[in-house]
Amino acid sequence: MKNSRLDLWLVPTIVFAIFCGVLFALIAFAFKDPGSNFQETGEKRPATPTELRKALEQHMR
Repeated sequence: MKNSRLDLWLVPTIVFAIFCGVLFALIAFAFKDPGSNFQETGEKRPATPTELRKALEQHMR
C-alpha cells in the first residue's frame, strides 16, 4: 500500500520534470541559432508587397 502512495505523486512529478526539461531544451535551441526567426536583428523588415518581393529576390540569388 505504501508503494502505491509513493507512485501517486512521484510519477507525475517525474513526468512534469521531464516535460519542463524538454521544453527548456527546445526553447534554448530555438534562440541559439543567430539566423533564427525568433531573434530580433534590429534591421527594418520589408512591409509593402514590393519590398517583400525585392527582399525575396535578393534572398533567392
